[in-house]
Amino acid sequence: MPEVGLARWTLGVGQRIDDTNDRQDVLLLSLDGGFECRIDSVGEIPGKTLNDSSIHLRARFGEVLYIPKSLGFSVSGAHSRCSILKVEF
Repeated sequence: MPEVGLARWTLGVGQRIDDTNDRQDVLLLSLDGGFECRIDSVGEIPGKTLNDSSIHLRARFGEVLYIPKSLGFSVSGAHSRCSILKVEF
C-alpha cells in the first residue's frame, strides 16, 4: 500500500521548485496566496504522447491542483509570498 507524504513549501516572489513526480499522485493546495504551476511530461501516458508539451496553471488561495504520477512539475510564487501543501498518495 502506498504511503502518504506531506510537505509544506513557502515561496517568495521569483522562487521556484522543480519536482519529478515518478512514484505517486500529487495534490498541491494553496494555503496562503497563489502560485503558478507548470506540468511537464517525464514519460508517456498510455495512448498519448506528450513530448515537448507542458500545461501552465495558476492556483489561488484554497484551490487544489491534482498531478498524476509520471508527470513532472514546477511551482513558482507569482506576485507575492505563498504557502503550498504538497500531498503525495
